[in-house]
Amino acid sequence: MKLGLDVHGVIDTVPSLFEQLAKNRIKNGDEVHIITGQERAVVEPLVKNLGVPFTHFFSVVDYHHEIDTDMWQDDKGTWWMALETWTRTKGDYCTREGIDLMIDNSLEYAGYMPDTCTFVYTPKNAYWDFILDLW
Repeated sequence: MKLGLDVHGVIDTVPSLFEQLAKNRIKNGDEVHIITGQERAVVEPLVKNLGVPFTHFFSVVDYHHEIDTDMWQDDKGTWWMALETWTRTKGDYCTREGIDLMIDNSLEYAGYMPDTCTFVYTPKNAYWDFILDLW
């Protein structure tokens, strides 16, 4: 199994849940992909500090820097690009990597996921208490 996890709004919401989930999946021989918008240099330390292990890491911003996408940065340091380009990138990655299950708190990515990937939408304050009770 290949599991994709977003960071902001997912992992950082209930890190203990995703720490255990990721550990169990990796122990099972599965892949855990961190799939985030921000730069790896910014997000990876957060994920490690939260104790969530992973086997792969993908940053939308880093990827688009690598392929020379037209991007610009605002005065707060946030990177921007054409909305369609940004929005489809996570789905393109999931297609290339064969991600089976993607957990994200941004519904706009769902339409770009391959048919072979189950997209789990976790809106703010989603069913975490229920999931933790089952855990």
